[in-house]
Amino acid sequence: MKRILLVDDDPAVLAELQKKLTNSRAAWELSSATNGGEALDALEHGDYDAVVSSVSMSGASGSPLLAEVKSKRPSIVRMLLIAPAEAELARRTAADAHHSLAKNARAETLRSALARGLALKEILGNPKLLALVDKLDHLPSVPSLYFELVEATKAPDATIESLGRIIAKDPGMTAKVLQTVNSAVFGLRERIASPGQAATFLGLDVLKSLVLSVGVYSQYDDDELGAFSIEESWKHTMRVANFARANLQAERATKAQMEEGFLAGMMHDAGQLVLAKNRPDRFQAAHAFAERDRGDRAELERRLFGASHAAVGAYLLDKWSLPASVVEAVLFHHVPSQWTEDDFSCLTAVHVANAFADIELDDDGAPLDGLDFAYLERLGLGRRLPRWIQACRDVANDERR
Repeated sequence: MKRILLVDDDPAVLAELQKKLTNSRAAWELSSATNGGEALDALEHGDYDAVVSSVSMSGASGSPLLAEVKSKRPSIVRMLLIAPAEAELARRTAADAHHSLAKNARAETLRSALARGLALKEILGNPKLLALVDKLDHLPSVPSLYFELVEATKAPDATIESLGRIIAKDPGMTAKVLQTVNSAVFGLRERIASPGQAATFLGLDVLKSLVLSVGVYSQYDDDELGAFSIEESWKHTMRVANFARANLQAERATKAQMEEGFLAGMMHDAGQLVLAKNRPDRFQAAHAFAERDRGDRAELERRLFGASHAAVGAYLLDKWSLPASVVEAVLFHHVPSQWTEDDFSCLTAVHVANAFADIELDDDGAPLDGLDFAYLERLGLGRRLPRWIQACRDVANDERR
């Protein structure tokens, strides 16, 4: 039975949370705490699978609490509940939570988010995946610059200029970021000369995603990856990221959802780098067999390695405490039907973007072999394909200008 700790200083809120979660079909054991100190004490003396906490309370707030849980007990699912007046505080602290929900969220929404978070942790704890990761000699580290940016954005007085100066401290990172931003991929009409200017044009969260992806890719060298091409992988990654964001924009997603979709697109094939570096011959064999037999590459990877590149990438992103929606999108971007998704999401956007990235979108007869049509029909989204094709076509046309 999963154990859930609820944290709020208002007894009425705790009672309401208890009521919402008690009606779940899942067998959850619910406990409560009225402040951060009491919650930390409970975590110290008991095994919990998830913490659901309000953003602010009298005394220690939920934000430092989740940061502490993230540091000391990273395997625990962390959920932040936000009241309307707490939006700015939540924005600065959301990185410490796997999920952020409105405090008055419907019971079904709360139960679903919690169930998905717990299910994701269980999948990423699969013994075969853990055994594979344990045997790998080289795993990428998250760039320290990325964490520095994440922490800096929490400051209420953070500015584009101050964050740009953080990136500028690393000349190599600055050069690669500016090279990417000024490439045809982004289709900007004006040449970008500094990280601060890039943040102004693209948005800080896009820039953070670039810093993370550039930092990860820079840890690899083509000579060590067999036939795997870093340049080709980077081009594909950038296209998927931009297509995913375009799909989300076409569905009128929130700014946060579009940012997470872009980040998931940037990182969706990170696991390929890991497998190509550690097992180049076996990795190349999996892809050669898949092309020869028109088989499922992810399935061949599971047979040869015990886990797919998507699972390896998702494992890393979860360890780095990236948002759950990003981890889900990376883990299931080839097989979205295997996830309990009920509506258009970051996963949908990345799955579709990945299928579109390697075809000629101007060809109306181009095969869409990579799409999981059963998944799209289950969500009632099959009719949206023409809109997504046009959105991605517009992005591809911007690249050519």
